[in-house]
Amino acid sequence: MPKRGKKQRKDCRIQDRAVEDSLVEFFRENEMLWNSQKHRNKAKRQRILETKATELEIGVDHLWTWFKSLRDMFTRLDRKKSGEGQQQLTERETWIKAKFGFFHRAVNHRSKPVQSLKAIIAQTQGDLDEAERAAAEERVDVTSLLTPSPS
Repeated sequence: MPKRGKKQRKDCRIQDRAVEDSLVEFFRENEMLWNSQKHRNKAKRQRILETKATELEIGVDHLWTWFKSLRDMFTRLDRKKSGEGQQQLTERETWIKAKFGFFHRAVNHRSKPVQSLKAIIAQTQGDLDEAERAAAEERVDVTSLLTPSPS
């Protein structure tokens, strides 16, 4: 099987900040474009995107890729990581957090994957106190594995 090269990254930048501001407002006003839980009419969404893309003289893919990349960046910026102090944001990141604040109602962060109890015990290599501490952090019940089962 031949190796696949790196995926070509699409250039979805929009150079004019005023146009970007108007696009953010456009997406804010058209919740059906980004909130698929409430709105599922793909044909209508496509027509609205085509109209806006034609107005801006860009492709629909360009417009949608621009939006998705900023949406994803907002989601990453919005996620609070424990133990981190104040984030040092670039000017662009600050702009994204300020403009995409309306997106809070649609963003559902996935919780951190929980390690299995066996993985926790394997990592602690027989240290019961360390295993209990790690399991407590993961909120895993260790008593079921530590008590011998009747044979």
